[in-house]
Amino acid sequence: MAPTKKNYFRQFLVGISRLGFLLFVTCSAPALWVFVGEPGWPGYFPALNAHVWAGYALLAIALPALLAHLWITGSRPLLPLIVAAIPLGGLWWLFGRGAGLHLVLDGYLYRIVSAGNAAGLSLLALVLLAVAVQLLPRLERPVPTRWSGVLLALLAGTAMGLAITGMEGRGDTRWGALIGHSALGLISLAAIAPHFRVIREKWGGSRSKGTAAVLLLVSVTAGLWALQTDRKYYSGFREDGAERRWETLELTAGQAPEHPFPSSVLGQSASCGDSGCHEEITAQWQGSTHRFSADNALFQAAVAGLVRERGAEAAIACANCHDPERALAGTVVADYAEGHAAPGDGVSCIACHAAYDAPSPTGNGIARYRLPKTYPGDSPEAQKRNLLSDPRQHRQSMQASRHLMSNEGCGVCHRLDLKTSNGAHVLLQNPYRAEKDPGPARDENEPEVSCSLCHMPTQTRQEGGRIPLYDHRWPGVNVDLPSYVTHPNADHEALSDVQAATQRFMQGGGGTAHMPDEFSENPEFQAYAEMARGAGLLHVSLDAVREGPTVSLTVTTTNHRAAHPFPIGALDLQEVWLHVVVRNAEGEVLATIGELEGGRVPPGAPRLGARELDQAGKPLREHRLFELDQVRDKRVLWPGAPEDDVVSLQVDSAAGALDIEARWLFRRVNPDFAEFALGTPQAIAKFGVHPIGRAKVIVP
Repeated sequence: MAPTKKNYFRQFLVGISRLGFLLFVTCSAPALWVFVGEPGWPGYFPALNAHVWAGYALLAIALPALLAHLWITGSRPLLPLIVAAIPLGGLWWLFGRGAGLHLVLDGYLYRIVSAGNAAGLSLLALVLLAVAVQLLPRLERPVPTRWSGVLLALLAGTAMGLAITGMEGRGDTRWGALIGHSALGLISLAAIAPHFRVIREKWGGSRSKGTAAVLLLVSVTAGLWALQTDRKYYSGFREDGAERRWETLELTAGQAPEHPFPSSVLGQSASCGDSGCHEEITAQWQGSTHRFSADNALFQAAVAGLVRERGAEAAIACANCHDPERALAGTVVADYAEGHAAPGDGVSCIACHAAYDAPSPTGNGIARYRLPKTYPGDSPEAQKRNLLSDPRQHRQSMQASRHLMSNEGCGVCHRLDLKTSNGAHVLLQNPYRAEKDPGPARDENEPEVSCSLCHMPTQTRQEGGRIPLYDHRWPGVNVDLPSYVTHPNADHEALSDVQAATQRFMQGGGGTAHMPDEFSENPEFQAYAEMARGAGLLHVSLDAVREGPTVSLTVTTTNHRAAHPFPIGALDLQEVWLHVVVRNAEGEVLATIGELEGGRVPPGAPRLGARELDQAGKPLREHRLFELDQVRDKRVLWPGAPEDDVVSLQVDSAAGALDIEARWLFRRVNPDFAEFALGTPQAIAKFGVHPIGRAKVIVP
């Protein structure tokens, strides 16, 4: 009997259905190799590319193939599809619409934010399928809907939705989507088992055996997925995982590493902005103090003097923080043999992002690093393409881990514990309430503001993601950085941008306007926002008493902006002093305290900081920390603990009402070190005098 039009049409539908199944297999088979393999394995990236392109093709044919399959069988699974759509709708509303985003961010589930978009896509596909099937004319007697078929459609559809979300997203939302994609993809392979005729015939009419077999297969698959997921996504963030799967090294204070990093992984920070991934963050870094931590006149002058006195080996301790790439490469001694090294990357991407742990307490630049793995490819362009195809290994090599995301990660370089010439230890720089310099008691119920919340506010918008990224300009007090940068290829536009951000930071602009509203219920963020709203780095109030020609002034100062003691840093270099001016009603200056005299702070002005002395009891010269013997008159402001300064000024008794202003002023270096570093007596003019807190009062 000749084939009828109906038979031709049925064969056409069968062809579409089989094409969908073929693409499903074509997509899944190479995915198994990618699932178990590593980027360096043979055929890894060809398999990954085949998986991706077959996935795109499957995405285009999936709905028509399912529709054709249901048309052939005559199945009308309206009720099962509606039941399957209910949890998808709930996920979409909770995560895709952002209804529970604040809950997700304040908890530890933000990686599944992407599940909302994926659930929405799968929900849309199920609704379209359910409606379309009801409109189809029947070709033959309907076949009952199988639960395994609905489950498979649900799993495969959501897996494809997660794949789309993962391809489009960035950051943790992307990885949550890809983790879910691999899980549901593998479970889909297990769930397809009942669809094979040979398996159905073997099970015969025993539904319980079939169900048990599928559940067992799904369970085993899920277990394998969990083991692989730990390796693919998480093990690099743990100390045991980093040391098991990566080559590692630990920097020490006095010697080069035994197995240094190869030059091929160093000096690559600019490429992070060229890759199509981190352009804005790289641009921020290009103007930062970290970028020029070694290529600036202050550091170079101090290290040159150290090398002359103690040899190039002594520069290793400095390079751990200021020039970590040379420390990791083990070339500090050779590069600093003449006192100066060639321009470099300073505190580069690898210096922070390849660090995975550090001894406790952190400090002095001592940290443990994982050697980033190089992607295969016969050219840098091919390596970049492969990295962009599957950046999971790169992410584990270079992503911020628990160590870096904590205050202790910053403390690796911002805590300085030195041994003095008499053998004692002194904490020259300690941002923590601990050890020998704990500061005043702290309310345990008070939220503690982390280093990153203040100096790296999450105000950089993330393209393709909903969680903003950390700002890599690191505003602090280095507002004069452009005046002493020495790198020949310095990006002056980036430097100006960072300088402006630093000025805003010092004046009280902490970047809270860029934070998402969902952070508002986070106690740590609330504490940070309260700090950021305050004008200036210090809060100042005045109480004045006038008796005849004498004006007695009590200046009360509170560190209300920094979560660490202020000032912090090189106390032998920077200057923080109190400047008081008394004026009459006409604005004429009647008396002052702390007025610069020949560019120098007068001895009687109240100060913050400390005196660092050598063995002769004289102030250290030229930042010669190797001669440090003792620290005297240390005075820092701990967070929230007010300090009083009482000063007296003499004015004409006949003067009328007095306008009194008190300001704390900050200068990056003192005149002697400026002259030493820049080689001219007028060098101090390059460094501004910056007000960091002020108050005024009228005295009748």
